[in-house]
Amino acid sequence: MGDSFASLAVDFALVGHPESWRAAGDVLAVLRGPKHSPRPDDEVEDILPWIPPRPICHVEVGSIAHARARGIYIDSFIPPDRLDAAHTHDNMARVRGAAAYAIKAGAKIVGLGGFSSILIEGDFNQLPEKRATVFTTGNTLTVGFIVQGVKKMCALEGQDLRGSTLLVVGATGDVGSGCVRCLAPLVRRVLLYARNGERLRKPAAELETDGVPVEVAIDLKHFSAQADLVIGILTPMWPTDVCSRAWR
Repeated sequence: MGDSFASLAVDFALVGHPESWRAAGDVLAVLRGPKHSPRPDDEVEDILPWIPPRPICHVEVGSIAHARARGIYIDSFIPPDRLDAAHTHDNMARVRGAAAYAIKAGAKIVGLGGFSSILIEGDFNQLPEKRATVFTTGNTLTVGFIVQGVKKMCALEGQDLRGSTLLVVGATGDVGSGCVRCLAPLVRRVLLYARNGERLRKPAAELETDGVPVEVAIDLKHFSAQADLVIGILTPMWPTDVCSRAWR
């Protein structure tokens, strides 16, 4: 089955994983084919960790302008009970394997879904050499919603966006760094905060190169007193919980 998928010219690929053991059983049934009966749950739990990342099905979409794009869905087969930090190394290997397959298939763009995007956290250098393939995550849409929400909130509250000091909490993650890139040109000054202060050096240097006044620190209390706008990316464990608010 894998060879037949690899031989197709695809425009895009989607990478995911089973969100439950029931979903894992459904995927396994697809791989086994309709001639085989479904496996019991305990067997699915034993088998799944041994399945390498591989394509499961074709995906074809069309636009209102009658343009069509062909793609494949690649399952990384991360077991549903191994989504914690203890399995980060193994899970990253699975995401890299799925990414390598997408590159080999010639996908121009690859969407990382579910836990795959959380593992990457915007650091696409963890993936294989991309060549002409671009990777993205569902967090791109999240960033878009936050940015539009901040603009609308400022308009409703009479807050001068261009005269504001913006504080981004969690500025090194996928969502936080995306918000910084989108909003930095629209505000007067940017404050960056993250638990790992060393990781803030690179985005701060990039903003300075673009002429954006920026400061970095790990003292959140000091920064919050200076901010007019705050975007907080809260990651207590792995799930990404996003909140944004304005301070007058």
